[in-house]
Amino acid sequence: MPHSAFPDPGSPWFPLWFVLGWLVVSSLLSLASGWATLGREFKATGKINGERFRFASASMGWRFFPVNYSSCLFVVVNEFGFEMSVFPLFRSLSPPLFIPWVAVESVREGRYFFRRYVCFRLIGHRSYIQFYGSMAQKLLHMRNAAGKGA
Repeated sequence: MPHSAFPDPGSPWFPLWFVLGWLVVSSLLSLASGWATLGREFKATGKINGERFRFASASMGWRFFPVNYSSCLFVVVNEFGFEMSVFPLFRSLSPPLFIPWVAVESVREGRYFFRRYVCFRLIGHRSYIQFYGSMAQKLLHMRNAAGKGA
């Protein structure tokens, strides 16, 4: 029988390998999406007040290689910007972010099949953040109300 590099699920080493693998994959997704890069510039310093969306969905990254954050985001929207954080189990290299409206370079609305979205591109960043559903419409409304119309 060939020897595997990974321990058997009954092995006492399995939990360590599982946690290490989880952290590596979460970290790689953060790097691929651009979240880790945004964290250096837009790391949230505290909680903000505003309308909250729990277990929201978005995509981040480059156009042809986005990372999907399906139902694992927490977003707070107000007149100054929006705060995003990822579910704690996936938070490796993904600190909570606060994106002020003045950092948004462009906004594009669209539809992919039956799903409406709003796509934000930030000043000085190649990646984008694409939000879906009612949260996307609220983000667009708040950005326009802040005087930064699309």
